Amino acid sequence: MLVNEREVTAETQPCPSCDGPVSIVKGYNPWCPACNWNLNPLRKEENDTLIQRYYRKAGKYFGDGLLQSVIQDPTRKTHALSTVFAYMIASMVHIIGVLVLLCGVWLAIVGWGKFFFLLGAGVCLLIAWVTRPRFGRQREEVLERSECPTLYKIVDEMAVLMGAKRIRGIAVNFDYNAAYGTYGLTRKSYVHLGLPLFSILQTQEQIALIAHELGHGVNRDTSRGFFVGTAIDTLCEWHYLIRPDRIIEQEGSFMDILMIPVNVLLLGLSNVVLGCIYLLSHLLWRDKQRAEFFADYLAASVSGLDAKLGLLEKLHLDHMFRFAVQKVAITKQQGNAFDEIRAQFKQIPLSELERVKRIERLTDARLDATHPPTSSRIEFLEAKGQHQPVYQISQEDQMRLEGELRKLEERLTAKFVSYYQNHPALMY
Repeated sequence: MLVNEREVTAETQPCPSCDGPVSIVKGYNPWCPACNWNLNPLRKEENDTLIQRYYRKAGKYFGDGLLQSVIQDPTRKTHALSTVFAYMIASMVHIIGVLVLLCGVWLAIVGWGKFFFLLGAGVCLLIAWVTRPRFGRQREEVLERSECPTLYKIVDEMAVLMGAKRIRGIAVNFDYNAAYGTYGLTRKSYVHLGLPLFSILQTQEQIALIAHELGHGVNRDTSRGFFVGTAIDTLCEWHYLIRPDRIIEQEGSFMDILMIPVNVLLLGLSNVVLGCIYLLSHLLWRDKQRAEFFADYLAASVSGLDAKLGLLEKLHLDHMFRFAVQKVAITKQQGNAFDEIRAQFKQIPLSELERVKRIERLTDARLDATHPPTSSRIEFLEAKGQHQPVYQISQEDQMRLEGELRKLEERLTAKFVSYYQNHPALMY
């Protein structure tokens, strides 16, 4: 849980809904504890993409059934008909890619020296190259094991405990988040840690965060797999290449008019591709949601239930992180920027922490559209999570870890501030 050090003197005003007292704290959202008026005014659904809105709707229709299923058995890996269809669609996508490549080679061979044959071959080969399956490349800064030996020791021990593949490296970034990814032909595993998030967590919550990400390496959900994942990426590339910017150009020249039927055809084809993307998203929805629940289950089992619930609470304080980073980026204070972020989090009033807890439990709030609602995750964890942690680090390792993170923060603080100064949209 957050350690609150702020003594708040708040004014009160009557709630416009129930006339109950509403505390007014400068810089924080006013809300009514009695009737939940103005509990969550900053809802983001209106900015969701079509796929994200689909995930939200699917969650409302099928979420309760899935929740009861994972409560009964969180370890069960389903191989439903939907997964079979997803692999069939992915196979068709990859086969089409190979056929386009072979078509380009065939045109080049049989039409060597003929302009239009070579032109067609060039187009096919270019499309095959642009839409080729990507093995992925890890582009973020990877910590050397010599720089953070204690952190790597902890992650390696947890991987063995959880039955996860030993990671190749720990990558750090400046997001208020964390992730797990596999890259390259041999699918090397990396844990991505957002340094701002990691810096405000207590030790056992850090264990919960790492365990959750390693859990994705254990459950191997279909959408993260190379075969289906690259098929989705290829479909997105096709959609980007095929979809015209507009049916007719604003100039309206004779050539633009002649291109109208072609653009209409391309628009129709792009919508077919988009439909395939939606269909794959629908087929993989259950696997993706179950994978998140299972990662939560593993994290709670390793770190303890309280640590996992505390992590979820702090993940929903991303709006406070944006506020803190605004202050850091604008005032250009000297010293460790992460100290200022920790100080801002310690000053969050209790009324704001209570508001976040209610949002977690009483609304459809979720960390992003592809995750289950946080209220469902809490219900699942309280039903299945172990109260006692399986893994704890020694006091000596904790002190060494804090020292390593301190040096890392001091080394990266200038880059962190510069990153948000150069990307101001991320602060709002």
